[in-house]
Amino acid sequence: MLTRILLQPGFVAALPSSQAAIDLIPEWISNLPDKLGVIAGHAPLFDDPRAAWALEKLGGVQGGRVLELGPMEGGHTYMLLRAGAADVVAIEANKQAYLKCLIAKELLKLSGAQFLLGDFVPWLAQTNLYFDVVWATGVLDQVINPLGLLACIALRTDKIHVFTHYIPDDGLVDTNLASSIIAVEQRPHRGRMIPHFMRALPDSSTTSHYSGGLYTASAWLRRIDILDELKLLGFSQIEIGFESATDNGPCFAFVAKRCASGNRPT
Repeated sequence: MLTRILLQPGFVAALPSSQAAIDLIPEWISNLPDKLGVIAGHAPLFDDPRAAWALEKLGGVQGGRVLELGPMEGGHTYMLLRAGAADVVAIEANKQAYLKCLIAKELLKLSGAQFLLGDFVPWLAQTNLYFDVVWATGVLDQVINPLGLLACIALRTDKIHVFTHYIPDDGLVDTNLASSIIAVEQRPHRGRMIPHFMRALPDSSTTSHYSGGLYTASAWLRRIDILDELKLLGFSQIEIGFESATDNGPCFAFVAKRCASGNRPT
């Protein structure tokens, strides 16, 4: 009689493959490049027209050093390196997303990428490194102190790319968005009060593809307050694109440039 032998939990008894690596973490958001031949998510974040637009408006990143905040699954990291960035330091706080980034790095041979696991807010506050570009897509509306984040970014670069949701300048939000606003905090900033619209975030434990912030709420800013703060930080050249109204609220992308590092805040 043959001994009954079972596969131990946590092992893969199949030929090594890219799909096996993808399947290690369930529910990918991104559709990975066709050359990998894998089935993952559906969002075209590895060939994102918003990222292509930003790269053009930045004048490219050839030979540059990029800091990426919240890489999620490494899609924009891939695009930055393909565009010629010398290296990309990408900081991700979501453990599942971080592991997805490492899988993408291995499958796509992203040797120029360094993925760090942790909160980029205190990292920015303590680093003295300068970057040719800071790339921050989908993070400004996921933090507790967005004005503070912009100030920290401004100390580290003269070129910024951001994609974010915002509150209309009149402070009026539609029904879908209003249901998630739990408070409006008036915070002092540069001698005046800036409304911060506190938005409840979903429970990250309920899904493996959560892409929100670290905490149970984040602060959204009015569009005008974002742009005014950029100008006060010395970013006089601002180009806006991909502005639209979505079920999650209005959003836009922008590239902001500061003419001279001498205008960098201290």
